[in-house]
Amino acid sequence: MTLLNALILASSAAPAPEAPDLSVDPSFGAPAQEEEDLNKWTGTFAAGGSLSTGNTDRKSGHARLDMQYRREIDRWTVGFNWLYAEEKDQATGQNNITDRRTGGGAQYDYFLSEKSYVLANGYAESDLPASVQLRTTAGVGYGYQFAETEDWKFSIEIGAGYYNKKFYSGDRQEYPNGRFAYHWDWTFGLGGESKNWNAAQDFNILPSLEDGDQVYAKLDTRLRYDMSAAWFFSLQHIMDWDNVPAPGLERTDHRFLASLGYTF
Repeated sequence: MTLLNALILASSAAPAPEAPDLSVDPSFGAPAQEEEDLNKWTGTFAAGGSLSTGNTDRKSGHARLDMQYRREIDRWTVGFNWLYAEEKDQATGQNNITDRRTGGGAQYDYFLSEKSYVLANGYAESDLPASVQLRTTAGVGYGYQFAETEDWKFSIEIGAGYYNKKFYSGDRQEYPNGRFAYHWDWTFGLGGESKNWNAAQDFNILPSLEDGDQVYAKLDTRLRYDMSAAWFFSLQHIMDWDNVPAPGLERTDHRFLASLGYTF
């Protein structure tokens, strides 16, 4: 048998190669997520307060609720916050409100792939120390998750929207805005302990697309210690920066909060 005949017989006896599978994976949508966390609301509620009597009569309270509803290809994120403080004037005996802030917002994310998504969001708040009766933002954008594991999460978002701020004086500032935001979240342990510490930070900046002086930004940094599977203690620092504040007020506000919280 010639070499050519042997090659022809061998090729005819070999099985035909299978065609490649070109179908799209229907599970491309959401990033890796625990099955038990899908299709239900999860979140945290935290609150704290203080009371002073004697030479200073002051009371304050604050609360925060963060919730998320996750499905395979999309995600809802909702948040609410409240802060209140009043102090008694020792000369007149009248209680004066020294701090009052209330806000809430929501964001919807639709995943285009395992890491990228498009989004729509809106937020509204009032801020007495900043003389802001109502601040609203609404917009759309694009987000990318560089990491989303059990211990480490990092994402950035860009977009555009509309910003509206009304002061108690009646003056108003409104304009179309750009948006840049990032979020990171790190769960860790100390000294060989189980991973019961968590640090997280959210940053948002909204520059005007019409006036370079109009810029608003918020930085929210949190440190949490999990005392059990459900209960935790947290420290929080919130910085608001408004480049064009109400007349006579500073551009930067800082708040430091300690809270007891519950995870659900």
